[in-house]
Amino acid sequence: MKKNMIKMPEILAPVGDWNMLKAACICGADAVYLGASKFNARVKADGITLDHLEEVCHYAHLHGANVYFTANTILFDDELKDAEKSLRMAIRSGVDALIIQDFATAEIARNIEAGIELHASTQMSVTTSAGIDAVSRIDGLKRAVLARELSKDEIRMITAHARQLDIDTEVFVHGAHCMSISGQCIISSMIGGRSGNRGQCAQTCRLPWSLSAGSAKTADNQKNTGNQKNASNQKNASNQYSCRRNSHNNQNLKNHQNQEEQHALSLKDLSLLPHAKELADMGVHSLKIEGRLKRPEYVALTVTELKAALEGRNPDIESLSKVFSRSGFTDGYYADKRTYDMFGYRRSEDYTSLSDQLYKDARALYDKEHAIYPVDLYLTVAKEKPASLVMSTADVKTAVTASANGAIPEAAINVPLTEEKAKTSICKLGGTLFEVNSFMAQIDDGVMLRASEMNALRRDAVTMLEAALIAAHESSAKDIDISNRQEYHHHNQPSDQLTKNPLNHDSEIMADVHQNQPDNQSAKNPLNHDSAIMADVHQNHQSSNHSRLRGRVIRIEKFEQATKSVLKSDYIIATLGLHKSILCKLNENCDTFNTNSNSNTNYTDSATTYLRKCILELPDIFFEHDIPKLTEEMETAISIGIRYVTCGSVNTFGLLQDLLQNKNENNSMIDNQLNFVAMPSCNITNKIAVSELAKRGISNITLSLEVTADRAMKLRNAVVATFSQENVLKAPSVGIVAYGKLPLMKLRVCPYAGNCLGNCAGMTDACAGRTLTDRYNTHFKVKGDSTGISTVYNSVPLDIADRVKFINAMDYHILSFTDESPASMDHIIARFDSGVKTQSNHTSGLYYRNVL
Repeated sequence: MKKNMIKMPEILAPVGDWNMLKAACICGADAVYLGASKFNARVKADGITLDHLEEVCHYAHLHGANVYFTANTILFDDELKDAEKSLRMAIRSGVDALIIQDFATAEIARNIEAGIELHASTQMSVTTSAGIDAVSRIDGLKRAVLARELSKDEIRMITAHARQLDIDTEVFVHGAHCMSISGQCIISSMIGGRSGNRGQCAQTCRLPWSLSAGSAKTADNQKNTGNQKNASNQKNASNQYSCRRNSHNNQNLKNHQNQEEQHALSLKDLSLLPHAKELADMGVHSLKIEGRLKRPEYVALTVTELKAALEGRNPDIESLSKVFSRSGFTDGYYADKRTYDMFGYRRSEDYTSLSDQLYKDARALYDKEHAIYPVDLYLTVAKEKPASLVMSTADVKTAVTASANGAIPEAAINVPLTEEKAKTSICKLGGTLFEVNSFMAQIDDGVMLRASEMNALRRDAVTMLEAALIAAHESSAKDIDISNRQEYHHHNQPSDQLTKNPLNHDSEIMADVHQNQPDNQSAKNPLNHDSAIMADVHQNHQSSNHSRLRGRVIRIEKFEQATKSVLKSDYIIATLGLHKSILCKLNENCDTFNTNSNSNTNYTDSATTYLRKCILELPDIFFEHDIPKLTEEMETAISIGIRYVTCGSVNTFGLLQDLLQNKNENNSMIDNQLNFVAMPSCNITNKIAVSELAKRGISNITLSLEVTADRAMKLRNAVVATFSQENVLKAPSVGIVAYGKLPLMKLRVCPYAGNCLGNCAGMTDACAGRTLTDRYNTHFKVKGDSTGISTVYNSVPLDIADRVKFINAMDYHILSFTDESPASMDHIIARFDSGVKTQSNHTSGLYYRNVL
């Protein structure tokens, strides 16, 4: 069907065990998603194993449902071979698509089965049409699961853009809300050692959290979150609200505080079932139900009510809330009303509202098979020949025929077989997926078949037709047209560039990254590295005895306070936008830049020096309405000579790629080469992912905060070894974050929603003093940014200044300054230069812990 034609969207149901599979398929789901290994985002949903996956696929396919296999976790290098085995078994079992997050998973899958369909998981944080552009360039990717945090208008715009690129969109319409944007949360890892990005989320956000502002303790007085626990266990100690609010907000806060316990990071469950028809009209391809850890009754009722909503009937929201909810449901993101009404937690009444009768009624929805295929039957009973029954599906779309042979008829002694008698036996299709559409028979005179023989003939024909339906479904699923797929990394490269085995360390993995590039390649491909610019970036590949401390991060609003030691850094990562005039000043004012006198430093240097060392930090997550502003700011940055830009998600990849492509198409030459720096929020944890990013022109790759030190060092060495036979300047630099208050969660609905001195979106100064307090009375700062994203920061900084061996094994390390004073910056930099351990409370993060 052409993309400009709107059709009924797919109902996609969760499956965690066999009963859930039955509930989904019998109640009419068009597709199911499930995992059968440790490499999926719900590892506790382990009711189905890889050994049973082929049987699962046959059952679903017989019911006309697709099977999507979740392989949407990040992978470590030592897991790649096991992941390959799991993917191979899944693909051979007949799954219709893989849901992926990691670039490595996509590459491994393509090497197993070139035509396998891929879906971008919600863990990839697709929040914009630019994100769609990025994922559309991944070979085999046909669908993007959009972030849950999008509004109706944003979903409409992104879906319209995706349809132009032949990419389907999938939207969550019912089930649990993550507090953080998916893929952007490490709070479970840092606090409990269980990674949400690896399917082990401990649901830390569902624990008691209280709000505080103004009276919170500073981080310097906190214990080491992640490695230590606060000795004090006072509950809700700083649960005060010091911001000015109107009377309405005061009432909201009063109600919020009067809960049995504070749950400031817990959202109500999502339900967009009343909006299902509206989503269908937008062209959304798939409506997804969350809940692989729920009961089959939940699946049965939700699928049934979603189907009713799509057919124009009112869904039974009350029954759905009784089956499972957290203080009811919310559509706050969809309605673009991000307020306190979105928050809720699992109350005692939510447990007790589910009656035995409701369970019984829900179970009745799937306890028996329902006929879904009308069939035409044609019986032949001829003398001295085996009886024959042909069954054909009457549905033109299915058009499947099967036949079975039975016993040879006997000569009738008393009563010969009549068409009416044969019809009575042959048409008994109750308890199967078939119902009679028509029956015809050709029966010779004077013959008979016993009732048991006709029953056996009918059963055999049913079995044969079931097998034919399964075969037809799986055959059509393998007929994948990828001729129009946009390729992201095949331009200007030989057709045999891809490695046959992505698990090897040798140079075949990444030899295609810069293979045989002509001298004038930079004019054709703006993502190609200018070796003159990049010489300093890759210098460390020639000298492994120390790491370049070139990633000292400083927010642009603190640029004027920067001290000499910061400004003398190799590179400075600075936030773009709020103070763009400072960047312009660097280029336009005389020849020098003077720091503010508040820094107690009278340091000057040429503007060109700062521009060459400035790495502009784009938001990790942004939304459709942010694109025009970010594009304008990027054009300004390029025009004044900025050469490096951070990438925090596929949205940034797409935005920058589109910007450069448009400039080239308009014959507007870019004087400098723009180089991309992948940040930890990209969740890069293995060498294949590094290779895939390198193919996309990413010159610097900062590893995920969930990689251990040992794995990080081995990964970096593998990358260097891969490029050992190439020019060393072509290898991407691999770095880490070595200092800073780590971002634990990125939220689009702030716990302080509606209670700012001003508008939360972008009013970062209004966030001063705001913290979240956990059940151990530890405080975590919350701060908003220009895109309306609020970030929850760890209570104490990561600090590994004394881990000299680890730091020097990497190409670079980042010191991320947020609220430090100039004097503190100088002190921290001096310690890292000399390898001195801090005496303040700190954490070594996850570098020396085993993360599940």
